[in-house]
Amino acid sequence: MSANLSCPIPASTDPTIAQADQVRGSPTCGHIVFVEPVAAHAWLRRVLVESVIPDERIAVLNAETAPGGEERTQIAMAFNGDPEEKREPRYDVLIANQVAYEGVDLQKRTCLLHHIDLPWEPATLQQRNGRGWRQGNCFPTIGINYYFAKRSSDGPRFMLISGKANWMGALLDVGRLAVGTKTRVDRQ
Repeated sequence: MSANLSCPIPASTDPTIAQADQVRGSPTCGHIVFVEPVAAHAWLRRVLVESVIPDERIAVLNAETAPGGEERTQIAMAFNGDPEEKREPRYDVLIANQVAYEGVDLQKRTCLLHHIDLPWEPATLQQRNGRGWRQGNCFPTIGINYYFAKRSSDGPRFMLISGKANWMGALLDVGRLAVGTKTRVDRQ
């Protein structure tokens, strides 16, 4: 499984219009759209519907629409479908926030992840991407799109997250190299 990390969508493009265009361009697979504020979920759904995505093919996963694990599992199952049981997916688009970061299996038919906003730390971004980019996905490659708003801190924040991830990875690599070796520290 590999991820196709796209370049950030240009700031001159309205992120919601660009995201709707991406969904229309791949209608037969699952799209997960991450955006934290719950208020943005209804607005984004309306933008997608106005862009010819049928309302009944869009699900919203947050603490209001799915307060418990059972509701979240039902939404995930409806998003994934089940070819073995000949159950077609009910949703093609899932708009979600942190409720979907862990404990929800969404990877079976996810082809594109869309980040309308960005978290501040690499681990959260990894959790988001892990909803689709993981074992069990029927696609060998998925797309991951980052949308930067005009006159925002999205670009610098993305660079900050990337820098932190690279720095943390380098620390882990140094730690792996040190395992099994003896280090002597002399104090004088």
